[in-house]
Amino acid sequence: LYEDVLADLATDSMPIRVITVPESFHDRIAPGRKGPFLEYVAKNIGIRRANGEFILATNLDIVYSEDMVARLTRPFAHDTVYEARCHDLNIREIADSVNPDTALSICHNHVDRVWTEYGLLYVSWSRWLKRLLNHLQPLSFIRNLAMCPLFNPIKKLLSAQPIKDVAPGHFTLAHRDAWAKVRGYDQRQLIGSYLDSYAIGMFACNGFKQIVLPEPIYHIKHNINPLVREPMGVEKFKQNMKMMA
Repeated sequence: LYEDVLADLATDSMPIRVITVPESFHDRIAPGRKGPFLEYVAKNIGIRRANGEFILATNLDIVYSEDMVARLTRPFAHDTVYEARCHDLNIREIADSVNPDTALSICHNHVDRVWTEYGLLYVSWSRWLKRLLNHLQPLSFIRNLAMCPLFNPIKKLLSAQPIKDVAPGHFTLAHRDAWAKVRGYDQRQLIGSYLDSYAIGMFACNGFKQIVLPEPIYHIKHNINPLVREPMGVEKFKQNMKMMA
């Protein structure tokens, strides 16, 4: 169990507390759910009961670089929400037997796209081409054509996006008072796409600054189960974010 793994990692300087929610509670608030548990309700439970001054919401499929771990020991501002440059990998697992240095080397060598404050940058030509060929409608094709890896240096010269879509579900760090002001993740929609990204919009609309930390985190590739999370087009998401702002 993941709980047992966490228990083995706990130290006096890094205590770990596991909050167990009974099955009866899940059944009461989401009868007939298709997933094993409600991700964003679970995150809210953790955020509201956390003892730390700054609270980081993250995911299980993330590998943290040494630079990011070191960054987390430095001060943060109360009026800012921090995100991370998330590097998507083209591998689905890393063997438990490898040591941390080897695991990080594997991550570094298998990046195929990066979520940045300048938008999504494709590093892998094959992954970009696959995306291009899977979206042949004229507008989508032109938009994805502009994501060609050749244009990455040009994108970095542009202004950062005001409300950033940088895979925020993988890394959202803010002061506990900031989380309280936005009231965590929206629970009116218990399961759906972009719930993590909407939270970033909520921070922005409440006046919090947004900073994308330059230190990388790595996201292991996996499929999204359509029975658990119904897909929603990115244009609909962007329209909703614009309406929210």
